[in-house]
Amino acid sequence: MLYYRAVNAQGEIVTGSHPAAGGERDVILHLQAQGLTPLRVQASPFTAGRGGAASRRRKKIPSARSGRKWDITLFPSRLSPRDLITFAQDVAVLLESGISLARGLHILQDLNAHRRNLHALLARVHEDLREGSPFWEALDRQRPKVPPVFVSMVRAGETGGALPLILNRLAAYLEDMQELKEFLRGAMIYPAILTVTSLVSLVVMLIVVVPRFAQVFTDMGMELPAVTQFMFTAGEIMQRRWWVMLLALAGIVMSLVLALRTNQGRQTWDRVVLRLPGIGGFKRKIEIARFCRTLGTLLDSGVPILQSMRIVRGVVMNSLLNQAIGQAHDDLKQGMVLSAALEKSGLFPPLAVNMVGVGEETGRLGMMLDKVGQLYDKELKKGVKVFSSFFEPMVLLVMGTLIGGMVISMLLAIFSINDMKM
Repeated sequence: MLYYRAVNAQGEIVTGSHPAAGGERDVILHLQAQGLTPLRVQASPFTAGRGGAASRRRKKIPSARSGRKWDITLFPSRLSPRDLITFAQDVAVLLESGISLARGLHILQDLNAHRRNLHALLARVHEDLREGSPFWEALDRQRPKVPPVFVSMVRAGETGGALPLILNRLAAYLEDMQELKEFLRGAMIYPAILTVTSLVSLVVMLIVVVPRFAQVFTDMGMELPAVTQFMFTAGEIMQRRWWVMLLALAGIVMSLVLALRTNQGRQTWDRVVLRLPGIGGFKRKIEIARFCRTLGTLLDSGVPILQSMRIVRGVVMNSLLNQAIGQAHDDLKQGMVLSAALEKSGLFPPLAVNMVGVGEETGRLGMMLDKVGQLYDKELKKGVKVFSSFFEPMVLLVMGTLIGGMVISMLLAIFSINDMKM
């Protein structure tokens, strides 16, 4: 069985089940034939806390005006990417089914009662709509929970009368960005675990294993080979002065954090990162893909290019590239075309600049920017896979060399004992 949640003609949430023989598409067609607008189709039943048994009951919406008086948040956070994607998709579905925006937000409150942040935001936005505010303005008041790119695209869609279309496009953009982020995070998990495990093994060898052998050889009063003596000394220092090393490491980390909080320190760090072999290329591709996909989506949604350039600076993390985009924005105000402004910075690859130029000449800049973003997405994923395939044997080789060196140094000491006996 497949379980569904839908909205009827009266705007009420309806849940139920349907045979899974025809798959999800068959369930959707079945619901549409009954005049229902499908919201969710899944393999597991909906729980009561997620709009199940109580889904037909109308819930009183808390007043945003009264709630704001006590809603004091010292560290306001954005909604999670998944919450934003769900929000955009659900609002688009409800609007396409003919339900008004205010009623749709009411339904979504019921639907997302288990998501505390999203539920609270929906209540406030709904209250602002009832007071006469445009949808984009109600969202804008919820910053930083709602990012600027979300607000700007909603504003363009609302102004142009194409809000459902823009919301679907926005959801697709957010899904692409989240998919890339999850891919990179997943690709780095195994190398990180392997590195940490290797370092822990090395430290245990130096702190636990090596000192035991060192004590045996010291009691015998024998002269050790230089390599063995160096390893024993390193183990002794780590065992007796571990707190000094820990304090030194903490001091280095703290100094680095404080330096990165200054503009000069941040720029120096970002410049070094971009010049690092391998890592610099990955970082540049991540930022260029994010820049092009975001700018292309904004332009295709009807957001003016100058406003889009201001917004897109918020998604580019590297300070050098961020400054280059800011300078490109100023150059655009002076009449320069985007491709020339990006080329002037010297930070964007010729391929990206040329493709942007083609988009300007053909009048399809938004589409071409999206293609550039997709191109760098693919190159980035391919590069990460290659890196992962080489990283594992490289770490194993390094660890094998280090641990093998320790074993050899102890064998040399054992051979020295035999020489003394002879």
